[in-house]
Amino acid sequence: MKNRVLPVLLSVAVCLCTALFLVFLPSSAAGPSLSGTSVTGAETGKTYDVAVSYSGLAGKTIGGVTIEASWDKDSLELVSAKSGSGVTGGAISIFTPLAQSNEDGVCKWAGAYYGDMIPGDSGELIVLSFRVKTGAKDSSPVTLKILNFGESDDKDYAGEFSLTNGGITLKDKIPVTATAPQVTTAPKPVTTGSPSVTTAPVPVTAPPVASTPETTKNGTGAPEDPVAKTLAARFPANKKSFSDSLFTDLDKKAWYYTAGYVQAVYSVGLMEGFGEKIFGPDENLTVAQAVTLAVRLHSIYAGGTGYLTPSGNQKWYDPYFSYAIDAGILSRGRFANPDKAATRAEMAELLAKALPAACYAKINSLGAIPDFSANSAGFAEALALFNAGILQGDDAAHTFRPNDSIRRSEVAAILIRLVTPGKRIVFGS
Repeated sequence: MKNRVLPVLLSVAVCLCTALFLVFLPSSAAGPSLSGTSVTGAETGKTYDVAVSYSGLAGKTIGGVTIEASWDKDSLELVSAKSGSGVTGGAISIFTPLAQSNEDGVCKWAGAYYGDMIPGDSGELIVLSFRVKTGAKDSSPVTLKILNFGESDDKDYAGEFSLTNGGITLKDKIPVTATAPQVTTAPKPVTTGSPSVTTAPVPVTAPPVASTPETTKNGTGAPEDPVAKTLAARFPANKKSFSDSLFTDLDKKAWYYTAGYVQAVYSVGLMEGFGEKIFGPDENLTVAQAVTLAVRLHSIYAGGTGYLTPSGNQKWYDPYFSYAIDAGILSRGRFANPDKAATRAEMAELLAKALPAACYAKINSLGAIPDFSANSAGFAEALALFNAGILQGDDAAHTFRPNDSIRRSEVAAILIRLVTPGKRIVFGS
């Protein structure tokens, strides 16, 4: 009898232990996910929203995101794209111009923020509005791809996401559903900012003038055709060829590289580097460099080369200062020390005068900058750049830090928005 009871007692004990272990075993939380809306019952000629939403981000601080969507360009036309309700402020901006997006059937957007740009566990990331074209396929998927989604350059969660594509299906048709294969590459952005510089040579002709064309908001913040076309002609995107081996000090996982700002600002001919294969993305912009950049913008727009040659005992930047004074970009005696680091306010003051007024079309209605007095030098120019969607600040309140220095990588982002209206930022959209 004793021999029979013992195995039974041992069996009961094992079962109890197993049950207790299972009860107290921590449950594995679902990982992060990204999914697009599946629209059904669509009709040709009408516009529908495909919202891209996230979930499973509890406990994760997100400082930067770069995401891509693709679709059948013969079936769908992207009408607009805007930040979703689950994103802080206007932290996400469209990187690919609307016209190019529809030509390629691909749109890339990126966001960077000081702090947490996605404060909730779940919410709406971005909303894409598509018009269904005549002759569209019965079902048109909108395929998602995460390029980076993280807290910092070394903390990227992109590989942890599950993806579910969105799409638009015509009335009385069966939708095509699919889980997107996750593709991971480079990491995340973590800040945005403004442009940078190089050294100098070559003469230039005088400044420009232009009439102010009618402008509109078109979802990407771009002014209407006349100005955008002129800027595209003056600053072609492929003026110079960029290669990954061109500079050895660029972090290919950094926000400025994954978003393409450094590549673009070099290719458009506005920034180069200094020294052998050195771009200096984290170097502070100097006053002399800021003046040179403003002159380069002004000169190229007017049909010049953007480069000036010093003569005799002149310092490399002397002809740029002379040009800036003659063009009304700079007042004589404004800067006593050209070699000092430029403040963000000084940079704004110069860049806001580099191009004709029509190039700074207002697409936002900011009335004040929280940490910048309206009586301070450079305030009016900085406000104009904010309202043109060229500056966005550090947070949803558009904090500017006017007296702080600014890095060359940040300046690269500002320059690209300045010469490419389609990359400008509409606040709160």
